[in-house]
Amino acid sequence: MLIKASKILLIEDESDLQKMYGLAFAKTDYSLLQARDGATGLQIAKDNHPDLILLDIFMPGMDGLEVLKHLKADPVLAKIPVVMLTNYTREDTLKKALALGARDVIIKTDIVPRELVDRIKNKYLAS
Repeated sequence: MLIKASKILLIEDESDLQKMYGLAFAKTDYSLLQARDGATGLQIAKDNHPDLILLDIFMPGMDGLEVLKHLKADPVLAKIPVVMLTNYTREDTLKKALALGARDVIIKTDIVPRELVDRIKNKYLAS
């Protein structure tokens, strides 16, 4: 299902990846909100109600699976589509993310930032 989006939240602890994805999304009409850890990302989601969340799995403090549990437990935030964006490829963890309510899992090393933007736009966001 495509959604009309203006705000995307990226929760990613690696600053180089944040910059890279930030540059890729800067060339779009979407506003990219960013957080470097799970707890901050959860607060930004509560304060800003983004239209889509890109969520890393392994981060310091609260990891992405824990963030996903909190998002899906909140009646308002549960409606926001979450796409896991990770380098972690352990199948049981990826299946757990989908079972917890993630819409998709994208492996960072399999996709360049421009392709990520195109995939998100074509698969999840309406123009």
